[in-house]
Amino acid sequence: MKISFLGSILLVLVSLSFIVPAEVVAQEVAESYMQEGISKVLSSNYEGAIKDFSKAIEIDPSLEKAYSERGRSKAAVGDHMGALEDYNKAIEIEPDLPTTYYNSALSKVELNDFGGAIQDFSKAIEIVPSWAQAYGERGHTNATMGYQLSAIQDYSRAIEIEPDYVDAYYWRGYAKVSLDDDVGAIEDFDRVIEMDRDYSFAYFYRAMCKVELGDLRGGIQDYGRAIKLEPDDSGAYYNRGFAKGHIGNQKGAIKDYNKAIELEPDDQEAYYNRGFAKYELGDIEGACLDWSKAGELGMLEAYDHVREHCK
Repeated sequence: MKISFLGSILLVLVSLSFIVPAEVVAQEVAESYMQEGISKVLSSNYEGAIKDFSKAIEIDPSLEKAYSERGRSKAAVGDHMGALEDYNKAIEIEPDLPTTYYNSALSKVELNDFGGAIQDFSKAIEIVPSWAQAYGERGHTNATMGYQLSAIQDYSRAIEIEPDYVDAYYWRGYAKVSLDDDVGAIEDFDRVIEMDRDYSFAYFYRAMCKVELGDLRGGIQDYGRAIKLEPDDSGAYYNRGFAKGHIGNQKGAIKDYNKAIELEPDDQEAYYNRGFAKYELGDIEGACLDWSKAGELGMLEAYDHVREHCK
């Protein structure tokens, strides 16, 4: 069947109506790679995700989300320098996205660039002033740098925004311990335990504070709770043994020091203090062996007790 001239013109026009601009096709292909990458992130296939995000960037170099997501995937596999390069590019394209600054800060923390991390957390907070997690992480970074008062301010602000932010109470309590504010620290650890009764570190540090304040029995109880939650924590056994020794329970102290040494065979302080517990019970030979072992492990003052008490 022959097609008339007019029919030919109409066919061409209809065909042209189905032609999609090349840039639209490219955007759709780039978005397809983006979705593939995100799916791989959800299944923890970060290397595969990086390849997909890279392909999306190759097709559309202005795709901010591809850079930020590739950065997150690189961070997940430990390539924080590569992650920062991607975050910087994402910020160059879209300078007002708070999550990019936040993720950049996390990578800087991993690279020990704490000052740079604080700047990025601060930028994220500037964009979203109600972001409790950003205050919490900035506080944690301040604490790492030794700026405990600044850290406490950040944790307090995080708690104002999100009153059930359990980690912020814990971190604030820990910062108060560093400032010898044992009473204030206990108040924070109490709040942590009220919200999460399985928060072992809160029991551990509350115990330390109680012992510092002279509440040895309260400290022993909290160490016991910490041990129940973390039965391989040698430090909890050692500290509980130390507290037991100070209330005259030398047998209980020795039992805890034994467990601490079982978990950490090179714990010179456990040998040293077990020696004192044995000495108090009249086991001079055992005390001398423990002090000698502590000396061998590097606690040279233990040899003073060997010279004084051991033949």
